[in-house]
Amino acid sequence: MSDKKEFKGTKGEWISDFTLFENLPDSIADWIYIKEGDGKTIAEVKGFHCGISNQECKANAQLILAAPELLEALKDSNSALEYIKSRYGKLDGVGWDRLEKNNRSALNKALGIKE
Repeated sequence: MSDKKEFKGTKGEWISDFTLFENLPDSIADWIYIKEGDGKTIAEVKGFHCGISNQECKANAQLILAAPELLEALKDSNSALEYIKSRYGKLDGVGWDRLEKNNRSALNKALGIKE
């Protein structure tokens, strides 16, 4: 289950500023920008003009902002599963096999690997 393929996207911290966005009515807010540390925009989360409320737009942006950390946590989890398998053998029967399958599927999706 080793993670051989590397993430080719923007490395480092991703940031966004929600302060102006939070106080706007749903009929005004239209997007949230996700930026890398040097201020370059790497993603734009659409809002009102695409039929998405401020609350939903902010939640989507927060998930995108967490993506780099989630990817690293997933890789760490896979490493832990590999260690457990090497120490205790097959992971069937207690949910480890399902966790391994779900981790692999999510990691492949993040890295653009077709299953």
